[in-house]
Amino acid sequence: MKTGLKYLEYKKLEDYKERELVPRKIIRVPLKGILNIATKGKMIIDVNPEEVLEKNKPYIFTSTHYHSEDIITNLRALDRQTYALIGTTYQLEHNLKMYVAWANGIVYVNRKDPNSRKESLKIMKWLLEQGISVLIYVEGGWNNTENQLVQQIFPGAYKLSSQTKVEVVPMSNFLEPESNSIHISFGNPIKAYEYSKEEANERIRDSMASLMFEQIKKFSVPIKRATLSENYHEEFLEERRQEYFKYNTKWPTDEKEFFKVIDEELTVYKPKDIILPEDIITSENEHVFKWLYNIDKTGFGGILADEMGLGKTIQTIYYIRQILAINEGAKFLIVVPTSLLYNWYHEFDMYAEEIKKILVIGTKLKRKKLLDNDVSVFITTYGLVREDEDYYLEKKYHAIIIDEAQNIK
Repeated sequence: MKTGLKYLEYKKLEDYKERELVPRKIIRVPLKGILNIATKGKMIIDVNPEEVLEKNKPYIFTSTHYHSEDIITNLRALDRQTYALIGTTYQLEHNLKMYVAWANGIVYVNRKDPNSRKESLKIMKWLLEQGISVLIYVEGGWNNTENQLVQQIFPGAYKLSSQTKVEVVPMSNFLEPESNSIHISFGNPIKAYEYSKEEANERIRDSMASLMFEQIKKFSVPIKRATLSENYHEEFLEERRQEYFKYNTKWPTDEKEFFKVIDEELTVYKPKDIILPEDIITSENEHVFKWLYNIDKTGFGGILADEMGLGKTIQTIYYIRQILAINEGAKFLIVVPTSLLYNWYHEFDMYAEEIKKILVIGTKLKRKKLLDNDVSVFITTYGLVREDEDYYLEKKYHAIIIDEAQNIK
């Protein structure tokens, strides 16, 4: 079933000015009851907004973002009229809960479209000028990382603050493990407009992370590393996948369409000043790239044994990219310790986003199917490659790259 809310994708500032605010002011009080019904979890406000915020004053709220109830519960917790910035087209069109968010007030943004980002900023600026608050999930897509309380954030909140002189209020929305309790905490307002973009983003992100850290410390049971299973990374990824299913959204059955939707869902901020592989070629390390290329051409193997931090991963990615420029059908197998699995995947995202890659993880049957994908790079772990030896014997790779090679002893 479709919600019919996809029209919001084309809604402009003029549409908001014409017929937007009055109806939502009228339904704001009864809507609180609907928000209560729409929330499956038990909402607990750890720091009440009345303790840190002034009444009848608009704010730019920035929240953590990683579970299926955080939009609805945040809107329910806020004590003033607030529009939420929504950046997921598919959810907007197929998730019935979006009706409730729409009734409350939505600004749509396509995070990958510069024109859509500009239009959404214009709309939110106008809302703030009308005395209405806005709620932004500044991380973009869900935070699916294992070791970052808050990912790098988009600069939208800072831009709004600098244009309107409205303060930014960090929030943390925390789902208590193995519970239906959802904890919401508010930080002190930040005058982001008084800082540079980098300083403001750092303060906003640090405040959000501090709020979440306190919630984790208070409401989570500590886990000892020794108690974790060997495949805890895969288990974590499966846990995140199951959280998506809580939306009760009918996901696309077509594989290409599905990955397109997920790519939008997981859009995160990438700094523009990122170092590209070309930027790290210097007179000191140029020989490394030539060496990798030469041993490839002569059919030899080799050991790249620079000290930690000198860019071995990036050098390897650059080598792969150079080979693919010559032979676009080349396949590469990368075998790594479990702890580095996602690091390699994200390094490709950072330095060679155009290279198609896949993580060969999951059940044994699923891994077999993944190995038939038409991608250039397959990344798996030492433990899994041992289990799947019979599958790999049937495959041919241009090169096999092993990280932390002492593991093959």
